Amino acid sequence: MSNLLKYSWPLDRVNTAFSELSRRCGLVPRPVELPAPPARLNLKDINTLEKWVEGVAGQLEVDATGITTTYNEIDTLVLQSAPALLRLLVEGEWRLLAVLPRRFGSLPGTIRLLGPDLKTYRVGLEEVAGSLKQRLEAPFVSEVDEMLETAGVPQKARGKARAGILQERLSALPVKMGWILRLPPGGPLWRTVREAGVLKYLLGLLVIFIINRACWVLSWGCLAAGVLQGQVETGWLALWAILIFCQVPTGGARRWLEGLITVQVGITLKRRLLQGALRLKSDETRHQGAGQLLGRVIESEVLETQALQGSLGVLYSLVEFGTAIPVLWAGAVGFNHVLLLFFWLLVGAGLGFRYWRKRLNWTRNRLDMTHATVEKMVGYQTRLAQEPYHRRHAGEDRDLAAYLTASQGMDNPASWVAVLIYRGWIFTALLLLGGVIVQGQRDLAAIALSLGGILLVYLPLANFSDSMLNLGMAGAAWQQVSQLLGAARRKENTGSAGPSLLSRFPELSAPVEVEEAGEEIVLEPAAKPGHVRAVLEARRLNFRYNEQTELILKGCDLRVVPGERLLLEGSSGGGKSTLISLLCGLREANSGMLLLNGLDRPTLGDPVWRKQVVLAPQFHENYVINQTFAFNLLMGRVWPPRDEDLAEAEQVCRELGLGALLERMPAGMQQMVGESGWQLSHGERSRLFVARALLQNAEVLILDESFAALDPTTARQAVECVLRRAPTLIVIAHP
Repeated sequence: MSNLLKYSWPLDRVNTAFSELSRRCGLVPRPVELPAPPARLNLKDINTLEKWVEGVAGQLEVDATGITTTYNEIDTLVLQSAPALLRLLVEGEWRLLAVLPRRFGSLPGTIRLLGPDLKTYRVGLEEVAGSLKQRLEAPFVSEVDEMLETAGVPQKARGKARAGILQERLSALPVKMGWILRLPPGGPLWRTVREAGVLKYLLGLLVIFIINRACWVLSWGCLAAGVLQGQVETGWLALWAILIFCQVPTGGARRWLEGLITVQVGITLKRRLLQGALRLKSDETRHQGAGQLLGRVIESEVLETQALQGSLGVLYSLVEFGTAIPVLWAGAVGFNHVLLLFFWLLVGAGLGFRYWRKRLNWTRNRLDMTHATVEKMVGYQTRLAQEPYHRRHAGEDRDLAAYLTASQGMDNPASWVAVLIYRGWIFTALLLLGGVIVQGQRDLAAIALSLGGILLVYLPLANFSDSMLNLGMAGAAWQQVSQLLGAARRKENTGSAGPSLLSRFPELSAPVEVEEAGEEIVLEPAAKPGHVRAVLEARRLNFRYNEQTELILKGCDLRVVPGERLLLEGSSGGGKSTLISLLCGLREANSGMLLLNGLDRPTLGDPVWRKQVVLAPQFHENYVINQTFAFNLLMGRVWPPRDEDLAEAEQVCRELGLGALLERMPAGMQQMVGESGWQLSHGERSRLFVARALLQNAEVLILDESFAALDPTTARQAVECVLRRAPTLIVIAHP
């Protein structure tokens, strides 16, 4: 334990540990001076520490992901989570371990730590994992020892017995261990790829493939040398066999590295796509249906597989061309064969570009049909009940004809790419060689080299043709997912407020009256509260969806003080939902000022704003995630939940009238719900959405048409629960 005290970082130097670990792992290009942690920062208080780490990570533009694991997985986590900051209790003092990534050739069972003296140390995994487990075992050790004493277990066997009992008892205990540091998914692509290890794997793959290819060429060179001498000697045969055998391990290593590259590229791409989806603004997707979004998902898979296959195929082909060109140059035709090879490569690239253009048109047609089909499947009950039979298939023949035309336009260049390149090479290369032979070339060795070079180029050209098709597919898929990939680069507003500003607490005050004037919603305070500060305040807000539309909100003022219960009524299209989307941070006003506890969004940052102002959207804009009922309730909190979180969630559900549902579900709170799980009724879903919003413990709760699907008795029960639990409440309803 004394060694860990030497290698761990004290609390007052956490900022240095964070900055130096990020620099050593290449997450930041140069050392960054971070502000000192607040004097009251306590590593035992995980919530306080998380806020500080999030702020520091935002300054460094580093993604600090909280590590939550179980007792059984602590050893694996310590070994695989680097670079990471781990919390541990050393001799009664909370400290941090800065874990560096393992290097090639590291001893098994050891990890690398960055010490406070900025030196690197190798420490045994058992020592670190044992220290992390010790604080979890401490509350149970005396109880287990007492049980072993009562059972009369011999002293020599008590160590193993104690370890086994603790392992069984604590195996599924969730534990927050610290933070994994990595580049954000939307960070610079080059640095993200390098951090994922793709470049070093790619370099290793290139070296292995060159060795494999060289062995193959030399093996047949040895055999040819013996044949051309008129007899095959034993030495040539032995060298040929050795070179052939060398292709086995190099081929296996090549496949292994290809697998690693595929996994890392897939992880990087999916993280970037998910980040882009989360960064998209609601207005960017509000006009897209389920079919169009499904099409993007399909094309993202095409991009991942085809781009990787095409890129590796081109890389392999270039290496193989590099080994074949010297053979062609030394052959009977010489430079003309090399020039002919470059001609066919240019032809292949041109046909590949034409195929990409046609593939774009075909993809658009296919995705349009996918969108139409999905929309018809989603609304099939409405169509059966209300649409005349003779109109149900209107337009399908026209769409199919356009799709077939686009398919034919794509298949033609694809056929030329797949067939013409390598077959045209064989024909023209042999034609040149035949012309040289007719002119009197009698050097059998040169002719043999030319024939060998032609055959060496044949398969790489076939692979090159396939790679052009793969890259064309990837290029067309890129057009569909580029919006998501571009959105991933957007930076989230993390705010500029310091800890002193974020620690301000609101006060209570008097209610506000609401007045509606035509299509504009105008909210004015009933009385000047004097010293009482508003929790949420809007001044002269103006908003329109785009430059061509009229203002939806014009000069909107709002003042909400802590403890208020505000009912906002108005006709459909009057701007109620638009107003609350501004209040909760889903949209930004074109002009005006919006304040939360006297601070605007650029100061507080989007994460803080959305934690303090929580919205339960209308039914069609809210979703039940295909997960457990508990996850759907507590997804706004830190996951996995504590026992008290689950208890509070169950209590809220019972207060909302969902107790009978919990009793019907076989697994209770752990029952899977959603499309492929337990099906919830319209009213049950509405109350689930209300419970989810309540459990986020926000300062301001906004409910948009949340009680419309409930019968009067259930609605009264739900309203009473919300009034008891919501600190400040805004309810949107139709009159």
